Amino acid sequence: MSTEVAFAGDETAPFFGFIGAAAALVFSCMGAAYGTAKSGVGVASMGVMRPELVMKSIVPVVMAGVLGIYGLIIAVIISTGINPKAKPYYLFDGYAHLSSGLACGLAGLSAGMAIGIVGDAGVRANAQQPKLFVGMILILIFAEALALYGLIVEAERKDLRVLQEVSWLRQIADGRHHAVSRKETPHCPGSFALNLQDHARAQNDCGFYPST
Repeated sequence: MSTEVAFAGDETAPFFGFIGAAAALVFSCMGAAYGTAKSGVGVASMGVMRPELVMKSIVPVVMAGVLGIYGLIIAVIISTGINPKAKPYYLFDGYAHLSSGLACGLAGLSAGMAIGIVGDAGVRANAQQPKLFVGMILILIFAEALALYGLIVEAERKDLRVLQEVSWLRQIADGRHHAVSRKETPHCPGSFALNLQDHARAQNDCGFYPST
């Protein structure tokens, strides 16, 4: 007797989800690599004249390296959330993961470019005028914040999923929507009931959502 669990949801949805995970990691690492290389060139050039300031000027390199961690976190969250055999995974989920991955990845890429340019010029200027160090750090902090904006999108995506479920339930309760089954089985009702438990059971068993 086969114990294989059936695929629940849209078969093409995981493609978009994994593209989002890859985009988050790849673009963030591209930003981290550019920021590290650009800042490293400035630190190396400055270290020839002021070797005592090398460790103090390594801050841009560290901040650029953190960008890759942001992308890794989002990629892991997206990848672990794609399991169509454990819970239904629909195109909405795939598109949401794709947008989250692109938002985080491109935000990390832009932040890395900003950190690299500021770090390169900042450490060179700091070698000639130490009073510029605090200003350089503040600019780097604001550049790093750009990547955090992309990281926050993943948390907002989960709230969007909940809001979509609530919106559908309200529309069903108002009698404005009917269920459209994706998989016909003897246990799947033809339409959503007003009872929330019946709605959840139908969604899990049949893998369908209300449509206009």
